Amino acid sequence: MRWVVAAGLAKGGHEDHEDFYEQLKRQCGTKTGREALLPTAEDLRLLRRETVAKILTDWERLVQELARRLLEQAMRDGHSRLAVPHPTEPAPLTTVDLEFSADDDIEEFVLSFIDHTQRGSQLAYLLERRLLTSIAPPQQDWDVAGGIYSAMEAPGHGNRQVARLQEAVKNSQLLESVPGEVAHRAHRLHIGDAAVQGTAVRALCGVFFVPRTDPTDLPYCEECSRRYARLSAF
Repeated sequence: MRWVVAAGLAKGGHEDHEDFYEQLKRQCGTKTGREALLPTAEDLRLLRRETVAKILTDWERLVQELARRLLEQAMRDGHSRLAVPHPTEPAPLTTVDLEFSADDDIEEFVLSFIDHTQRGSQLAYLLERRLLTSIAPPQQDWDVAGGIYSAMEAPGHGNRQVARLQEAVKNSQLLESVPGEVAHRAHRLHIGDAAVQGTAVRALCGVFFVPRTDPTDLPYCEECSRRYARLSAF
């Protein structure tokens, strides 16, 4: 790690009293002056944060590339499985399994995790979010039950998503998830914890979703509204 501790302009062929190099030489002539040029505790703290952020971003890009390979193989063979490396440790973080099926009207993707070493951790959440976004970006398209995620998409989705992933990998970009388009109704006691922890809750309509989107300006889910109206009648 190299630090830029000082910078300035030369003046008068290094003969001028205000010449940067002359000023720097005078400052380095004392212990206090030298110490003032060194990285501070705040500099070191920021370096640690930036280093961790870069490690995680590079790791998410790797996971996105693994998702592309996972998706391509599943669409070809109906099933694929890959080990996901830990960002800093030699042992794999987990193994992911993707099943694919299709008919004339729908493509279904089923994602599960095998031997997850850090289930429930922030790292596990980042992994799940990156894989789900890579396979099917709309947040509300995914259902979850027993730790197994499933999404049903329109015909041709898989091929289109592979092309998007190829372009993202080529440009060193991370795909963004697509916020929900409707507001689901769910038990209010569960919403707060789920939003903070990134876990799914079950809506009245039966869909599992992670509450990441502000629902204020969204139209209500029609099935949730129908079921809520029936409950309100009692």
